[in-house]
Amino acid sequence: MGVAEPEKPGRRRQPEVVRERVLGAALSVFAARGFEGATLQQVANRAGVSLPLIVYHFKSKEGLWQSVIEDGVRRFEQQLQSVLASDGDLSAGEQLRKVIEATVRVSVQIPEFHRILSNEAFSMSDRLRWMCERFARRHFNTITGLIARAQDEGGVIDLEPDRVSRIIVDMATISSSAAEYEHLTGRDPFSTAEVEATINAINKVVFSD
Repeated sequence: MGVAEPEKPGRRRQPEVVRERVLGAALSVFAARGFEGATLQQVANRAGVSLPLIVYHFKSKEGLWQSVIEDGVRRFEQQLQSVLASDGDLSAGEQLRKVIEATVRVSVQIPEFHRILSNEAFSMSDRLRWMCERFARRHFNTITGLIARAQDEGGVIDLEPDRVSRIIVDMATISSSAAEYEHLTGRDPFSTAEVEATINAINKVVFSD
């Protein structure tokens, strides 16, 4: 009986590496061109892989787009869990501050993600319905419920929770229009100082205490 050849380091992870590369390329292409303007060939060229490989893993352009959205949501939820996990029992207001922080930091990490979401929000489509029912409605209900509880505690501005949520998202995603923001203000929205300033600015608007 022969001895099995030792597995080369990284061999098992190669499909994961390729998948991450494709998702990163697709994120950029969908953000820049929108769903209709993007092609799988453009993604393949940017990722440095073959078109058949993308079709094998993701089946279609829509399947790839859905995977990009799922990956973005996963990264947001991981960031949210990381900022909440370091503390014990938090009040609703304290949790809301953590949600604001996570939203800003994920927006800085993947500004293209919000551009994709914004592109889809202009008109009703099957993609928008899928996105809302799969993720957005759950997150919307969670954040508005948290805002309502924080308002009951006191210290949060007296506006409808959905409007407060919109304020948070719009201010947190400055980096999705980074070039315009930097040109007009002279400040880099990706810098550490500006990230902290954005978090503080949102807190000043949302919290009245």
